[in-house]
Amino acid sequence: MKKIIKLKNNNGELFFESNNNGIIINMNEYRTDIIDINHLIKNKKPVYKSMFIVKNNLLISLFRLENENIDAIYINKNNKSIICIEDNSEVFWDGKILLL
Repeated sequence: MKKIIKLKNNNGELFFESNNNGIIINMNEYRTDIIDINHLIKNKKPVYKSMFIVKNNLLISLFRLENENIDAIYINKNNKSIICIEDNSEVFWDGKILLL
């Protein structure tokens, strides 16, 4: 089933909603130095200031070993924010679908 994820930045706050009641986790509570953020956002354009949305099944699968309800991962590192989602997800930002 294709996941539908709605995101919006309201007053500096990230809003997350998934059609299957999945959750987003803040990866900053874990070790983020093992992830090369520049590699993840290579050839990507930000959706809002320095906020990037990246499709990456590997990261999602690894964190689902801990909690199967994870639909997205949030990483904030080096003044860049990244949201990782599954490849088969449709993402809406401020009501508009994003083509990633």
